[in-house]
Amino acid sequence: ALVALQQPHRWWQLPAGHELESWHVGAGKTSRVALLRRVADGALIAWKIPLDDAPDRAAMLELLARRSAEWQRLGLTEDGSALADDGRTLLQPFYAGPTLEACLRDGTLTAAMRAGLVQLLVKIAEQHRYVSGISSRNLVHDGRRWQVIDSGAIASLPGVVEAWHRQRRDIRIQWTRGAGDQGAVIESILEDAEQRLELPRFSGLRWTLARLRRAVTRSRPEKL
Repeated sequence: ALVALQQPHRWWQLPAGHELESWHVGAGKTSRVALLRRVADGALIAWKIPLDDAPDRAAMLELLARRSAEWQRLGLTEDGSALADDGRTLLQPFYAGPTLEACLRDGTLTAAMRAGLVQLLVKIAEQHRYVSGISSRNLVHDGRRWQVIDSGAIASLPGVVEAWHRQRRDIRIQWTRGAGDQGAVIESILEDAEQRLELPRFSGLRWTLARLRRAVTRSRPEKL
């Protein structure tokens, strides 16, 4: 049910300079997504509309826009998101293509796609970042490359070793959901990324010691 789109006294309005393509292309726990076309250049735009106009919704969308800017800076997506003029809804780039979840489920992950995943993971770690919540549903292949369309918190870490091991742990959890019998494929992607990073010997032990030290000092990496 398109709750947010069926309110008799709707608080949202169609963003200026955009035409409606479809009322419903996705839904989550807190929002619905419609598809717009930007009049200026014909680009397709995902329009995220919260289910209600609660005060915390605007803060949530602002955080998503900030994270999107960081994905773009890290090279994980090409275009950024921005709050619509009303400040209550979000305009996001729309990438047409299969998700990683679909590719794993259907067995359609090509060698080029696989190489792109390795490159993406290496890129994150080399910049000393940990991006949580990059599930297989949050990666879309647009025919050229993988695009991150959502994530959890983004942390800045002391170095490549901690960044990689935290990312690897999270990816093992996120990508195996709904992957069926593709666990071996996921492990091979992680192994290739780790080899590309040329980590020092016993890097896993170094990461474990860093975690213990942080637990003792109760220090936490800065997050977005």
